[in-house]
Amino acid sequence: MKKNDIQKATFQRYLEASGIIKKLFGNIQLKDMNDIVVQRKIDEYAKKRSHSTTRSLLIKVKMALRDAYARGYLTNDFAELVKPRGKELSKRNKALSITDFQKLRTYLLAHTEEEFHVLVLVALETGIRRGELG
Repeated sequence: MKKNDIQKATFQRYLEASGIIKKLFGNIQLKDMNDIVVQRKIDEYAKKRSHSTTRSLLIKVKMALRDAYARGYLTNDFAELVKPRGKELSKRNKALSITDFQKLRTYLLAHTEEEFHVLVLVALETGIRRGELG
């Protein structure tokens, strides 16, 4: 993956995932990888994470495994055998009531000296996503 071929935020997420993957897999060499080894590591990661967070990391791991297979570094393509696990959490994003929306907007308009408040106000007024801010 080349830095100039993807969005800046996407590249940043790949860098963060790379650090997690390096910690998780440590010194395990590619030749020693198989579905059982990878599943154990993903399960270890999933113990303290949500299903969606685990799935997101596993997508990146699978891309790397498929690339390694395509380049001949792995003898078989076992990526599909590895499944994400993790805790199913209830939805944390809840819509603001009109009253809470108005209170938040009033507060943010009165406190624009902090950049964070301005960013939240922009998101509130435009519906822009968190990843698009900044």
